[in-house]
Amino acid sequence: GQACPRLLAAMRYGVLSPGKRVRPLLAILTALDFDCDPQELLDFACALELVHCASLILDDLPCMDDARVRRGRNAVHREFDEATATLAAVGLLNQAFGIVAGCDALEISFRNELIQRLSTAVGTSGLVSGQSRDLNDRRSALNHAAVERINHQKTAILFELAVVAGGRYAGVAGARIEALNRFAGHVGLAFQAADDLLDSRAH
Repeated sequence: GQACPRLLAAMRYGVLSPGKRVRPLLAILTALDFDCDPQELLDFACALELVHCASLILDDLPCMDDARVRRGRNAVHREFDEATATLAAVGLLNQAFGIVAGCDALEISFRNELIQRLSTAVGTSGLVSGQSRDLNDRRSALNHAAVERINHQKTAILFELAVVAGGRYAGVAGARIEALNRFAGHVGLAFQAADDLLDSRAH
């Protein structure tokens, strides 16, 4: 059937707003660093950005962080409405998995690995739990480990996925992949810490 134009408009609005595109760039740059042409990884890199944008739409909702502005303009739920924003996020997440599944240029086994890794990153071990903890646990005083766990699940886990995907695409395995994963996790935590500092200065 025909897609709802308003829903598509909200999805485009959320994805095409000005942003750094850090996660797809990490996947591409990692492949390049191992002397691989990243052309066949571009679709997966775009799927990562869809997931990230979906998480931002949800994060901004009134029932979550209740943010009015995202990337210098109205948050999706303010530009459209809360229901449309929620459905746009669901649509983007679904689209991301469809894009990875349809990456015919990649070996089926590698596609399956990427889908599994993406599912883990989004699911109850990743973004979903990170958002839930952020909503519930931050109401009380948190120690360093608790804050780091939230930031890992909300931010660092997609950094890890981006870098590991680039490495696996280049044929890296074993201890070297584990090293890449640790590196990306630290970068993600540093990125979130810097973002939090900027937010605190803005307020």
